[in-house]
Amino acid sequence: MEHQSQEIRVHFKNSFRGADQNLATIDGLWQTSEANPVKMLIADSQSHTVASGTLMALEEVYELVIQSIDIDGNRVYLELYKDGIVIDSKIIMPANEVDDTFIYSSPGTSQEIRVHFKNSFRGADQNLATIDGLWQTSEVDPNPILIADSRSRTMNSGTPLGLEEGYELLIQSIDIDGNKLHLDLCKDGMVVDSQVIISENEVDNTFIYSRPETSQKIKVRFKNAFRGAEQSLATIDNISR
Repeated sequence: MEHQSQEIRVHFKNSFRGADQNLATIDGLWQTSEANPVKMLIADSQSHTVASGTLMALEEVYELVIQSIDIDGNRVYLELYKDGIVIDSKIIMPANEVDDTFIYSSPGTSQEIRVHFKNSFRGADQNLATIDGLWQTSEVDPNPILIADSRSRTMNSGTPLGLEEGYELLIQSIDIDGNKLHLDLCKDGMVVDSQVIISENEVDNTFIYSRPETSQKIKVRFKNAFRGAEQSLATIDNISR
């Protein structure tokens, strides 16, 4: 008979390096017993956002900690402790696949809050993201649709996006490369969920504006962009009205 050994398995969905906080998303955590390997101690497939430096308590006096996330925000350095002593360390590279929609349901309900991010931007003096889909059903009765908005809007980091029933969505940080967002969802001022979102950031080279309830249209096509040490530039090759 094949001997079965204990196993601790942690799956990382993405990683994030911000100006003031480093994070990783775990969406799978399994642990079997050291004394009885067929006994499952932890089987958690929920998504959790974990900050670098935070000890994650496991069973049988094990602890896992994200010691560091690399400069590009794509690799995670982990250490596993047993009784306070490091017994293993690894460098993990999550897939960091595009995950451009924030989705939340209040526990025990079929409520849904869904926010789609089109792109994100990290500037010298402000961080921004474009939202082009916003959907919310009620926590009390999921049948009424409280918000169904497909308009494109720019959201500023640090300025909450007000939703219904006391919810607010806040961009806490945008990563060094400007491609990943750390989001907090608050209910009545208390954080109820945190997620890292990776927007697709597809090429979108034309600014288009139409004044509401008119047939007016302003269209500006951008050919390229440039960021220098002293100034930032963009080339426009078409303007129409």
